Amino acid sequence: MTLTKKLAAEFLGTMWLVLGGALGVFFIYVIASGQAGFAIDPTAAGAFATNGFGAFSPGGYSMMAAFIAEVVLTAIVAFLGCPHYWRWIVRLAIAQ
Repeated sequence: MTLTKKLAAEFLGTMWLVLGGALGVFFIYVIASGQAGFAIDPTAAGAFATNGFGAFSPGGYSMMAAFIAEVVLTAIVAFLGCPHYWRWIVRLAIAQ
């Protein structure tokens, strides 16, 4: 679609993120389904590709542990997964 100019080139990155997310879910499903007796049970705590805390966590983690994990992992994805953020941070550090 970008080649025919029906979609702006800046949206190409977003399309790759969506495609990468879909492929990631597919790979996790394929790996998890390799275990005997694998089934997705949406009524059970810790169902496939869910997160939670307390009784809804497979390991029984606290709310603080879940919050810290969400913040740290989101930061890793946001900053390491998007190199243009690093350029912006470096420019700010040099300008100071």
